[in-house]
Amino acid sequence: MQEALYHPDFGYYSTNIQGIGGHRGDFTTTPELSRLPAQAIAAWIIEEASCTPALKNNKPLHIIEIGCGDGSLADEIFRSWTWLQRKRIRYHLIEISPVLRERQQKKLHRWRKHCGWHNHITDALKEAQGCALIFSNELIDAFPTVAIRWNAKDEQWEEIHLKFDPNSGLEEVFIPLAQSRPGDLAKYYSVLQAPANDPRNGTRREFHASARNWLNSWVDQLHHGSMLTIDYGNTVDSLYHRRPEGSLRAYFQHQRMTGAALYQRFGRQDLTADVNFTDLENWGTASGLETVRLESFKEFIQGHCSLKIDSNKTSLADSSAFVTDSTGSGEAFQALLQRRP
Repeated sequence: MQEALYHPDFGYYSTNIQGIGGHRGDFTTTPELSRLPAQAIAAWIIEEASCTPALKNNKPLHIIEIGCGDGSLADEIFRSWTWLQRKRIRYHLIEISPVLRERQQKKLHRWRKHCGWHNHITDALKEAQGCALIFSNELIDAFPTVAIRWNAKDEQWEEIHLKFDPNSGLEEVFIPLAQSRPGDLAKYYSVLQAPANDPRNGTRREFHASARNWLNSWVDQLHHGSMLTIDYGNTVDSLYHRRPEGSLRAYFQHQRMTGAALYQRFGRQDLTADVNFTDLENWGTASGLETVRLESFKEFIQGHCSLKIDSNKTSLADSSAFVTDSTGSGEAFQALLQRRP
């Protein structure tokens, strides 16, 4: 998954991503559907800065967005602020994809004097002297995941590996997790702490080991501030409800694919898995971050956009209604706020 997404020569995000949204894209993110997410995040930034003593009077106020898509979210956030609010902002964009960075720079040309681009968040935190507000939208799901399956006979998790044969192609190989990744992983990944609901033989799950390693590489450099993580997923008790095949999937031209299709179009399709927010909370707590709240995306938007939404009848445009509807991204997505005072 790492190679398919991020290899410098043929990785999907590095060279082959065709577009986000529209008929030529492979997938659509919520900022392309509605202005509401950006307006809510813009309001959250101003509110959070005012209630964090270390940031309240900071000029500039350092904002760090990680994994910024084509820049649409940042552009709409800037449009949501007043001239005086924008004047105070130093906006850092963390982007490792050369293709997406170029699109962001074109999209944000109007706000270029407020913006800076970095390959790694540590560079932005250094410039901010460790005091910043950090947020991401649909970032963690793009981290390479460890895919596992339950072997009921041996009562153990097995890691799913791939083997290539020139004649038969790719084949899945199952290696005991204790052998492929020795160590007490259950204390870091809640899906391993106990087989969820006594899974059947062959039940599949995932955990984001790479996301934990990435967080640990920089989180101690955030001395004061907050982190907002928005993504699709849930807590561990709900994440795999009625999903014996797990959540790992691919997207190509807006088509969702699972099973053997995951291994097709290598480097030419997006790969993703749902986010385990129980793990995100636990990792933050272990690093000294306080969990302020975990809520649905719908609740986050309502709390920051002063919306009163009737679930049966709404005057919002269809795209915005999808973002706040209980059957759309409003409930499929979660918003986790963590803080280091």
